[in-house]
Amino acid sequence: YKNHMHLNRWHSGTVKVRSLPPIPTAGLSLDDMPALIERCRTQMQECIQSMDREIAAADQSLKARGGVRGQH
Repeated sequence: YKNHMHLNRWHSGTVKVRSLPPIPTAGLSLDDMPALIERCRTQMQECIQSMDREIAAADQSLKARGGVRGQH
């Protein structure tokens, strides 16, 4: 990995992080777990897809201007 990742650089890249709102669990029982799991999964999947679209649009914009992503 050390030949490809360049972890010792000051500008190794950008990490995008997004926090989702808390999901209340008070009053839930084990019977509610499947629905809770699906709710969490759906929210995460929608967020990931949204971030993927944002990154793809930024990449297209950068390419159109002749830039290369990840270079500083």
